[in-house]
Amino acid sequence: MSSTRGTPSVGEVLRELATHPARYFLGGWNWKSAAVSGLLRAAIFFATTFTAGLKAALAALTIEAAYRIVASGFYGVAAQALRHARPQWQAATLVMVVLPILIQALELAVHWLAGTPHLWRGVIVSTIVAAFSSLFSWFAMQRGAFLVGDEARPFWDDIKRYPALLVEFLLAGPKWLWGAVAGR
Repeated sequence: MSSTRGTPSVGEVLRELATHPARYFLGGWNWKSAAVSGLLRAAIFFATTFTAGLKAALAALTIEAAYRIVASGFYGVAAQALRHARPQWQAATLVMVVLPILIQALELAVHWLAGTPHLWRGVIVSTIVAAFSSLFSWFAMQRGAFLVGDEARPFWDDIKRYPALLVEFLLAGPKWLWGAVAGR
């Protein structure tokens, strides 16, 4: 997905996704995002629901895993497609704010309809994790990790890169701030 200028605009990426949804959302479904997020979020809902009993915690885990695997796979498609789009602030807003809000709202609805006990505990923790993980996913994808399709590396290579990417990610904010303060 590239424009005649080499780097696609956010609008071009969104048009491409909307024009060819089967190619991207089915053929390019991001199973890496689905797997990582599904495991993490299912564990969150298990832990936040456990005080309601093992049966309720296992139900919340199952509901969240099923929902999150689907939602995060689709999120991964959009994040991967938008990782080089310009202007970057628009792509970042979509990937780190708009899509997570939609996904979190659907998560709330799914668990509310299922009658998940202690729903707000799980949703609040999941939302905090979403704020961090959405930014990290996009950051990692911009560096070639957790991609699917032609640009993909083996999943194990992505997992091995995770610690270094996490350190780079955690230092990116302070580095940017230092550069801004130092006038660079």
